[in-house]
Amino acid sequence: MFILAIKLILFDLGGVVFNRFNRAQFAKDIKADITPEEFGKYLYTENYFEKFEKSLATKEDYAKYVKTVSNSPMDISEIIYYYKKNLGNINLHSFKAFSEFKNMGLEVGILSNISYFWASEIDEVIKVLDADYIFYSYKIGMIKPYEKIYRYVLDNVPYKPEEIIFLDDNLNNIEAAKKMGIVGIQVKFDDMYEIIHLIKSYI
Repeated sequence: MFILAIKLILFDLGGVVFNRFNRAQFAKDIKADITPEEFGKYLYTENYFEKFEKSLATKEDYAKYVKTVSNSPMDISEIIYYYKKNLGNINLHSFKAFSEFKNMGLEVGILSNISYFWASEIDEVIKVLDADYIFYSYKIGMIKPYEKIYRYVLDNVPYKPEEIIFLDDNLNNIEAAKKMGIVGIQVKFDDMYEIIHLIKSYI
């Protein structure tokens, strides 16, 4: 892979920086009346993204939605409690990657499809990453993998597309970034050391 002069590394959040939300355990905790697989489908539909990740929906809105689709016997406050319990933490490999890239003189940022209520829980946690840019779908009303969100990023950073690397675990999001000229790399947590080495070789 040939990479030109890189100035900015953008990270996805869930599955790249933050350990993914444990939806299987969440479904079990709230006593969902459907399988974790079925429950998961409700969390990754266009309707879900439109309803929660492009707006200022609240935890209560989310809990009501979950209660409806899962037939959970829990009340709203209990569902919110178990939601928080299963959020996860910053992955140590990714934390190291942020530090390494900052030490190389690069800027780092986050580009994530994310709900207001999830962001409100993790913003304090991710302050330690010292991100130069944060692009949240709910704030800008756009979601990946649609072209508009990448265009928004390019309009709001002082860099050309080829000066940006975008790291995401979702191939559709990576392919969409590439169409905009951004260098997209599909990654998982265990890939981070390889990514650090790759980028170091071009700095």
